[in-house]
Amino acid sequence: MHLNKLVFLLTSTVFLGSVIGAIVGGASLFVRVPWYTTVIEGGLLATNSLMGFWAYLMLDYTAVLTLPRRVWRWSQALIIALVLYDMVYWRQHYAGVTHLGLQNHPISYIMQGLVPFVVALALAFVKGWMDGKSSFLPTLFYLYVITVLDWLLVLRLHSNGIIDQMGLIILLCNVYIIFIYGMLVKRSVHPSIVALES
Repeated sequence: MHLNKLVFLLTSTVFLGSVIGAIVGGASLFVRVPWYTTVIEGGLLATNSLMGFWAYLMLDYTAVLTLPRRVWRWSQALIIALVLYDMVYWRQHYAGVTHLGLQNHPISYIMQGLVPFVVALALAFVKGWMDGKSSFLPTLFYLYVITVLDWLLVLRLHSNGIIDQMGLIILLCNVYIIFIYGMLVKRSVHPSIVALES
């Protein structure tokens, strides 16, 4: 990837996060806060999403070099299942047995675990249709597991509005990153090179 494409990816993702933050904050979809704070929040969460993306790229690169392909595929599937279990059941169970008690309704725990998974699953099918079936599992892994990792500090809060607002911004930034990155790294072959090869 050329430097100008990298700069485009970074700046457009932060800009998109700020715009999403402004829309969510301006509409007061989840919590009522001044719009300018959600613009800053959106930019910071987009930066967090970019760091998660580079971490995923390094993890995938290392795993592809050191593990057999089948082992890495099964490992991704197992990690997705563990994160889904953790998000849907374990968070609710942990909040119920600790001194915190169930601060939120149990349905909110289930929805916060299932909605990102369903979105990631649907978009992984789209990405698999666009780029080939081998991109399905890595896309699902990135859009669900890495989104939850980016979202982890917020999940410790006990305010559904804040959790949902930040989760929406992170998920939309991750969706943008995974789709725009694929378009940025595709090689465009110059016609003169094609003429030389034939």
